[in-house]
Amino acid sequence: MSPLITGRPSRTRGLARLLALVFVVTFLTGGGSQDRGVGDAIAQLLALPLLAWSIWTLRCQPLSGLRRLAIAIAVLIAVIPVLQLLPLPTLLWRSNAARLALEHDLSLAGVGLASTWSLVPAATERAALALLPALSVFFAALAIAPHERTRMMWLFLGMAVFSLLLGLVQLGQPQDSLLNPFPQWAPAFGGVFANPNHQATALACAAICALALLLAGNRSEADRDSRQLAGRWLLGACFAMCTLALPLTGSRAGVLFGILGLAMVPVAMGTFRPARLRASASARWGLALMLCGAVFGVWVSLQWLRVDAVAGLRWPLAKATVALGNAYAPWGAGVGAFVPLFAQEGPTWLLQYEYINHAHNEYAQWWLEAGIPAMLALAGVLAVLGLVLRKILHYGSHGRSRAIAAGSWLGIIVLLAHSIVDYPMRTAALMTVAALLAANAISPSR
Repeated sequence: MSPLITGRPSRTRGLARLLALVFVVTFLTGGGSQDRGVGDAIAQLLALPLLAWSIWTLRCQPLSGLRRLAIAIAVLIAVIPVLQLLPLPTLLWRSNAARLALEHDLSLAGVGLASTWSLVPAATERAALALLPALSVFFAALAIAPHERTRMMWLFLGMAVFSLLLGLVQLGQPQDSLLNPFPQWAPAFGGVFANPNHQATALACAAICALALLLAGNRSEADRDSRQLAGRWLLGACFAMCTLALPLTGSRAGVLFGILGLAMVPVAMGTFRPARLRASASARWGLALMLCGAVFGVWVSLQWLRVDAVAGLRWPLAKATVALGNAYAPWGAGVGAFVPLFAQEGPTWLLQYEYINHAHNEYAQWWLEAGIPAMLALAGVLAVLGLVLRKILHYGSHGRSRAIAAGSWLGIIVLLAHSIVDYPMRTAALMTVAALLAANAISPSR
């Protein structure tokens, strides 16, 4: 079957079109990590009917145990900020010394403090609304037909290439150009993203998915169909462009995690199975080159981590965030509370010269903002990823279904790995990419 988008009719065609619209709007307007007003509002409003339609469609579909578990974890992630808007029982509130100290300090200043779980309810409400596009994309991608999930993968690759080309054009434009969606900063190959590091993450995920699709199927059979051949050329161009453009972003972590992810694509696709290694010298050479690349990538990563631990602020910032999270454990201070809380209680030496907008370590920030519930959600995500990996490795063939599942799984791993040193999924664009990849990894596509 052709990897290109086909015109096959489907009962979920309308849902798939609305899904594509929400994905495109969110990707184009959600490249920043802060609320940008109209763009975010439009994406969130469009997400509401998509979410309702998706849930209604899923009610009529048989769901495997894996899909049910993934849906439960997605609901848990969405529910956490909503619950944080509710009042916390007095007994639980007063069981935390940090909350009591904050309440005492504010009372001395004549300021009252709400008894909600979140210390900053307005920020938590915005965070809950920011989850809507990604949540709706995840449910919709589960509900549509398998071949429509393949179309969505192609749409993601197209959007990543668009962001790449936009970044190249931006390099020659003035700061106040209409092509720079963030005129408060000089253009820096960010594309639709405010932070070039997030552009690197998107390109790495796209390169991984394109390579997985290139390794799928039998090339000699594909050559007999002109549409399949055109599809392979498009995939090759997407893979080459995204891979070669990675260093232009200036993101060390994005490049390193991208290289490691690309090295793991042949393994996930079953290219290096023992029987194939015994029968093919090219497979053995390919495995040797992949191992050398992986070892080099790990070595460079360790050197980078060593330099950053000494000269950078990421690790001290993450450690300070974890310590602050321990003070507000086990419930956390509220999603979105990081900036005001860290500005008030963070180490003074970290606040002297920099504006701290994120912990640059998602796991530390999740611990501070949502405590044990966030860690339970993270454990659930890792459990689902483990089950998906088991399913991928047990595929009987290395066709397109396996390629989409493997590429999507590795893309999520890159996003989670980059979250150790950055905050890619604080952007609505990459949140929706993660949601789409999760659905593609969980459900078969063709």
